Amino acid sequence: MLVIGIDENGLGPLLGPLVVTGTVFESDDYDVERFSRLAGPDLPAADSKILFSRRSPAAGERAILSWIELLGCRAGTFADLVEDVCLPLPFPVPCPAGARPVPCETAGIDLPLWAKPNSNTIPATVKDRFNKAGVEPGSVRSFMACPGALNLELQKPDSNKMRLDFELMMKLAMKLTISGRGEAIVLCGKIGSTMRYERWFENMNLSVDAVIRESREVSTYRVGGIGEISFIRDGDSIHLPISVASMVGKYLRELAMERLNTTLGWNAEMRASGYRDRITSKFVEQTVDIRRDARLSSSCFTRRS
Repeated sequence: MLVIGIDENGLGPLLGPLVVTGTVFESDDYDVERFSRLAGPDLPAADSKILFSRRSPAAGERAILSWIELLGCRAGTFADLVEDVCLPLPFPVPCPAGARPVPCETAGIDLPLWAKPNSNTIPATVKDRFNKAGVEPGSVRSFMACPGALNLELQKPDSNKMRLDFELMMKLAMKLTISGRGEAIVLCGKIGSTMRYERWFENMNLSVDAVIRESREVSTYRVGGIGEISFIRDGDSIHLPISVASMVGKYLRELAMERLNTTLGWNAEMRASGYRDRITSKFVEQTVDIRRDARLSSSCFTRRS
């Protein structure tokens, strides 16, 4: 059976990408506690906002790179990581292939960026722990949608951020469960405080065979061709597959913001996070001329609210 965790990072910021990430594991069944015990001091997993601190990112980066390696990817650069993990977006992007503005490129960042080199080697005890638990690490994949692509999609009638987030989650779920024969367990973070998702499934022509539960905490559905899909409040702090998805998505977004800060010459003590805070506002104000010279249009820089 496929056990999949899906989460998003960056739904609400002013700058930077929206990242939707899925992690895949194989197991005879899914038990929350058994999966939780797969993490430990040698392989941490937690809410990405807690694990990965912008003030001291090295420990979080070590853990994330270990999970990425365990899930089949060992990237030496940001560009390698994007090539291995990120799938093509299922909607148009505003720039033709090979003509991206310099601040949007992924080249020029070696990994690890903050941690010591080779500090994420996975101990043999980790693989033994997975074997004993009967869990096989599978893969990790992401959609990383730039502001320009998001802005194009949000111009469509009846489009909004929540619905777009759902569509990316489900399109990722369909790609990751293609070999699951409709028997996967898909665990997703809740989209805001949304409790009912049936209409959203129908809008994507996905068949809801059963509504199992709809509550403030968990909404669960049986969906034809995929399996059982749950949207879980604070799922990244409860379910390991969601935690790891959140960690990888957070890392991709932080690397993208690091690239943006660096190529736009932002040398302040605090990097612009892209969220709607004072430092990000200052970053936007003070990089107008640099963005013009870099041919980075406003529609590809700031996101629609």
